Parts: sequence; structure tokens; C-alpha cells
Amino acid sequence: MNRHHYPEPRERGAPPGATLTDRFAPPVTTGGYVTLTDADAEVIGFGACVARVKVLVLDNDALVTFRRRGTGGGYVTRVPAGARFDEGVAAESVVARNATAGLNARVQVEGYFTWT
Repeated sequence: MNRHHYPEPRERGAPPGATLTDRFAPPVTTGGYVTLTDADAEVIGFGACVARVKVLVLDNDALVTFRRRGTGGGYVTRVPAGARFDEGVAAESVVARNATAGLNARVQVEGYFTWT
């Protein structure tokens, strides 16, 4: 006589595998190039703090500021025309302006929530 009353074995399908979109949030982007002015203006607000920011600059040099709440003025860097800034800078928003008055620059910004 069998002492244990286990249920009959049954076939179970494998659980669905996670896709990369489930694991990593997509990057946040300006959706194209934004023309800067001589005054500081917010180029993009991420809503949450991103881990890495990529900035592409065309036409003329730009002064780019990476800001986070509670950190004061933020981290400022000059990005030359035709160059790419791709660093692990934590930021909640990006503010930029022309490095030289009257010479408009165009920038595109992408923010990544992970280090991929």
C-alpha cells in the first residue's frame, strides 16, 4: 500500500523568457536635434535620474549642464562641434546654451537608465 498520495505527474510548459525590453528601460531621447540659443534652456528632462548621458553636437560648440535635484548648479562641460559626449553622468535634466554668442549649435541628447 502506498503511504503517500501525490498527485499524478503533469506536463508544465516552460515560463516565457524575459526579453531585453523587460530587463532594460528604453533610452529617453530628444527625438532629433534641438537648436540652442544664447541663454540656458532645458533641452530634456528625464523624469528620473539616468545613469549615462550621450550628447551629440553639430554646427558650433555648446555648454552643457547636467543637473540633479539637490546638487546645486550641476556638472558643466563644453562639447565641441562635431563631437560626442558619452559619459556616466547621473542627471535628471540637461540644460544647454551656445558656447559663443550668436553661433547657434544643435544638440541631440539620449539618457540611459542602465550602463548598457
